[in-house]
Amino acid sequence: MSFGISNSSSNIILQTPGLFACWSSENAVAPSGTADTILDLSANNQPARYLQKVGATGPTVTLGDSSYNLYPSINSTSANIRMQSTFDQSLAQPATVYIVTSLINNAGTYFITTNAGNFDNSLGMSMSSAGNISMQCANAGPALTTSSTHNDDGTHVLAAIYNTSNSELYIDNSQTPVAQSPGDGSVSSNSAAAITIGTFGTAITYSWAFIAYYSGAHDQYTRFRIMSFLGRKYKISTS
Repeated sequence: MSFGISNSSSNIILQTPGLFACWSSENAVAPSGTADTILDLSANNQPARYLQKVGATGPTVTLGDSSYNLYPSINSTSANIRMQSTFDQSLAQPATVYIVTSLINNAGTYFITTNAGNFDNSLGMSMSSAGNISMQCANAGPALTTSSTHNDDGTHVLAAIYNTSNSELYIDNSQTPVAQSPGDGSVSSNSAAAITIGTFGTAITYSWAFIAYYSGAHDQYTRFRIMSFLGRKYKISTS
């Protein structure tokens, strides 16, 4: 099955300049209830930017997920269940990423890495077993990390600005970052060339509904508009 997101409901996402790639659970191609492909909603029309399952089975598509205001979600509780994309061209920094996900209490890390399982050239994000969220794009390099834990099992809207010494991470609040450079670390200057969303090796529970990558560092007004739209859609309180 495949789900579509209407133009009227996604105008703010599609009309904001610089949209590089955008994946919604509503656009999953899932003939057997697991995601084979998630189409890219941006106007770039590059199949290389689709998310494709890795191996025989992709993550589960849950219809009418109550955690996401009855929209579908992409989720798994197993090891090595992920989707990935190798871009046709790299996304240079500065860049802004929006994610609608559940920050689930896990004994490990998960989420966005490269196709090799590290963070190089991925504009990646992970969460530690303690619930601290880290942004990074170099495997053993710098990382911007929250000082507080956030693994409350709740659903949130995240905005991450990857911009070397001016990087910032926002959760539900478009005005006040939960981590920022230089006080909470930094990220490398690498461009994003490939991403994997899901798990390598370890069985970890994850769930998400929406991810968008933009070129450029979004200002507070733009973050507010996009985070507010996503909050209204998925019934998440944002400001």
